[in-house]
Amino acid sequence: DRGLVDCVSSDVRGSGGLAAERAGGEVRGGRLERVGHPAIAVEGASTPRLVGLTISDGSGAGLLVASESAPLIADCHVDKPPGQGMVLVGRASPEVRGLRITDPAGYGIHVLEGSTGTFTECQVTGARDAGIWITGSAPTFADLLVTGARGAGIAVGAGGTLTLRGGRIAKSEGPAVWLTGATARLHDSELSDGAAQGLLAEADSTAELTLSRILNCAGPGLEWRVGAAGRADECEVRGNNGGRGGGEGGGGPPGVGNPSRSGGAAHPGGGPGKGGGRPHDGRGRGASERG
Repeated sequence: DRGLVDCVSSDVRGSGGLAAERAGGEVRGGRLERVGHPAIAVEGASTPRLVGLTISDGSGAGLLVASESAPLIADCHVDKPPGQGMVLVGRASPEVRGLRITDPAGYGIHVLEGSTGTFTECQVTGARDAGIWITGSAPTFADLLVTGARGAGIAVGAGGTLTLRGGRIAKSEGPAVWLTGATARLHDSELSDGAAQGLLAEADSTAELTLSRILNCAGPGLEWRVGAAGRADECEVRGNNGGRGGGEGGGGPPGVGNPSRSGGAAHPGGGPGKGGGRPHDGRGRGASERG
C-alpha cells in the first residue's frame, strides 16, 4: 500500500482527504487545517490506516467513515470542529484507538445506520451537545473518557446498543447515559459529577450495569422509567440526588439488583439536548444527517 507521512493540507474548500472505492494505504503524522466538510472522508468499503493526524479549524465534521468502510484510526486529534467530531454511517466498522475530540460544536461521535466499530482509549471533551450519540447501531467502547458535554454524556436512541467497559462519563449537563428504545451494557465504568441523572432509561430500554460506580450526580444515580428494564449488580451508587422521592436509585424496577434504589422521581428537563427528545448538534441538523 502507498503511504503519506507528515503531510500538511490547508485552505482547501473540499475535504482534506478522501479514501474511496476499497482504498487502502496509510497516512501518518500529518495536519489538516482550514479544510472543507468533512475534513477526512473514508467511503466505499475502504480500509486505510490513519495514524497521528491532527485536524483543526475545519468547516464541518472532522472524520466521516461510511459505506461499510473499516479503517484503522489511531492517535488522531480533532480539535474544535464546527460540526461533529466523528461520524459513522452506512454500516461503517472502524477500529479506533487513542482518538481525542476536543470542543466539538455538535456531537463528539455520532454512530448511525447499522454501524459498529471498536473504540479504545478515546476521549471526548467539551461537546456542545451529547458527547456520543448512537442510533440503530452497536459500537463498543473500552477505557473511554467523556467529560464536559452540554447534553448527555452518551445518548442511545432507537435500536441502538451501547457496550462500555472501563469508561468514565463525567460532568455532563444531561444524563451521563441516556437511553430511549435502546440497550446499554456497562462494566467497570463510572458515571459521575453530572447535572442530571447518572443513568436514565426511558420506556422500551434495557440497562445492565456490573461493577460500576454512579457518584455525585445532581439527579438520581440510576433511574428506570415505566417500561424500562435492567439490573445493577455489585455497583456503588452514592452521593446522588434521588429527586422528590429521595434516595440514590431514582426508581429501579423490582428485582433489578440495584443496591440502593428507593423510587425517586424523574429529574426535570433531562434529555441529551438538555430539553428532552432528540439531541441536537448546535447547527440545526437532524439525527439522520451525515455530520
